[in-house]
Amino acid sequence: MEQVTLKYTKAGVPTTKTLNVKAVMGVDSPEDIELFPGDQHDMLDGAVEDDIVAFRRRVMIDFGVVDALSDQLAILDFVLDKNRKITFGAYSDLPVALGDPKGYAAKWLDGFKSSKKFVLTLRQATVQESWT
Repeated sequence: MEQVTLKYTKAGVPTTKTLNVKAVMGVDSPEDIELFPGDQHDMLDGAVEDDIVAFRRRVMIDFGVVDALSDQLAILDFVLDKNRKITFGAYSDLPVALGDPKGYAAKWLDGFKSSKKFVLTLRQATVQESWT
């Protein structure tokens, strides 16, 4: 089973939490990227020109069913910190921002309160010009 390490600060204390995950998308291969600045211009001669100088990863972490309240609270603490980082595979301390800064919601599988599935979407907090 794959693992992700969440790195964040809680009450001023640097904290790490390693969790088993069902899947991670967008970290170790360019499956989902966001172009920066991602503008496109219509030129006066009718040509179309892209303005792209870099990209960032869009990451999805599927934690699967998270039973332990302590793990659920670790995910919340990670979301609440503005300087969050993840470690997955060969990628260590990748700075990330929230994919949806308004919140997230666990899904109750088959309507069961005890089967809470957690999925987070994240954006790489920095841009890069080549895949590394």
